[in-house]
Amino acid sequence: MKSPLLLTIITSISLAPPLQARTFTDTQGRTMEAEIVSYDSGDSVTIKRSDGLEFSLPLNKLSAADQDYIRQWKTPEAPTAKIATANDLNRINKIVGAELFADGNLWDDAPGDAAQRLGWPQESQTATQSSYRIYNKPNDRLFGARPFSSVLYGKDGRVDMISIIFANKGDSISKDTVIGKEAIKQIADAIARDGDTISKQLAALGEPEQLTTATGRNLKERLHIWEWSGHVFTLAVQDGEYVALRIIPPEQAANRGRPERIASSALREQAKANLDKRTNGDVVITNIPMVNQGPKGYCVPATLERVLRYMGVSADMYLLAMAGQTEIGGGTRVSDLINGTEGYLKSAGREMERKQFKLKARSIAKYIDDGQPILWTLYSTREFNDLANSNTQARSQYDNAEAWKKALKEKLRSAPELIPNRETAHICMIIGYNSETDEIAISDSWGPQYAERWVPAEQAEQVSQGGFWIVDF
Repeated sequence: MKSPLLLTIITSISLAPPLQARTFTDTQGRTMEAEIVSYDSGDSVTIKRSDGLEFSLPLNKLSAADQDYIRQWKTPEAPTAKIATANDLNRINKIVGAELFADGNLWDDAPGDAAQRLGWPQESQTATQSSYRIYNKPNDRLFGARPFSSVLYGKDGRVDMISIIFANKGDSISKDTVIGKEAIKQIADAIARDGDTISKQLAALGEPEQLTTATGRNLKERLHIWEWSGHVFTLAVQDGEYVALRIIPPEQAANRGRPERIASSALREQAKANLDKRTNGDVVITNIPMVNQGPKGYCVPATLERVLRYMGVSADMYLLAMAGQTEIGGGTRVSDLINGTEGYLKSAGREMERKQFKLKARSIAKYIDDGQPILWTLYSTREFNDLANSNTQARSQYDNAEAWKKALKEKLRSAPELIPNRETAHICMIIGYNSETDEIAISDSWGPQYAERWVPAEQAEQVSQGGFWIVDF
């Protein structure tokens, strides 16, 4: 039997337009249970099957009765959201510790407006997604405790979710701390303390319900849940890992941590639409969200979060770090993270595939041309990063692709060989190529200025660890 609060959360989904199931019949007499998602008087309708698959269907494939039904169908109107009084807003913002709510509905706010109220800077902006992240200062307080990383996610021009990380094994100790029993105890105590503080702050909303989500190996979270005016507050206190407070819409809460499933055909179409083919021969994947991993060594979970969100799969680098058994302060084996998130990816209809090839523009072209970023393990030495910066700057000075090709060839004749350094093990994305110059474009999870840098494939091969993965369609 569902608890009263979970029933409230699930029934609160009626704040969104309700879908109505119907048994459709095609011209060959076959039936299918589905809901109409949208129809705009054209020759096709967007429907959603009971298994969650959403796709466009030509009307002439359906029976005459179904075609008549669709042509008369109208988008259901959403009920009017509850209006919050000034006292309501003062009370909830006091609990948060910031001017988060301007009215009783955060979900119709533009992400930039909400972020401006909070003072959180923009981290990323794509055609459909945005994020605003701040690595908080020691004196900052939210929900009565010190946050370390706070991020607001936007989707299709509206606030989609807020995630705040408090004490955690990635941020809560300095880089110089010796990892031992004392450091482990320090993190455990901080996690317990923050969990208790935040719970007491949210107690003003009533008694919480408890829920455990499990969407894959090492991806179990034990949640305490509160609800206010169509906003669900979930608190995860993961022993030895982190304290996470998320504010999500009711429909996300009803999914119990499962990601949205997007049809492969639709995803392929979206991915190819993200290709930018430039006059100088560059072919680059655009609209990849940026995630700044911050001062900790979270390059693997941060990079995977970027790829998954690009593929339409919701992700959080802290939860991914737990799945990959990331060490205190950072450090994750890619294989551990892939194994740890296998179940989660499958529930979204995706999986990771390892590839093998020599690092050349022509080797990666078939993946980039399909709009698939490539995860690449390398030794990110100082010399390699100096090369990436200088090469990117130099090529921007050439309007003529042939002139840059000639200049690059001359530079490579005298370029010293790059020496791998095991202490600089790293992962980034390959997001583009230029066949004429045999260069690749890389993207690191260090902030917007590292979103696109260009290096000759010949020199990138010198520091490559040889690990390549894609998220399949």
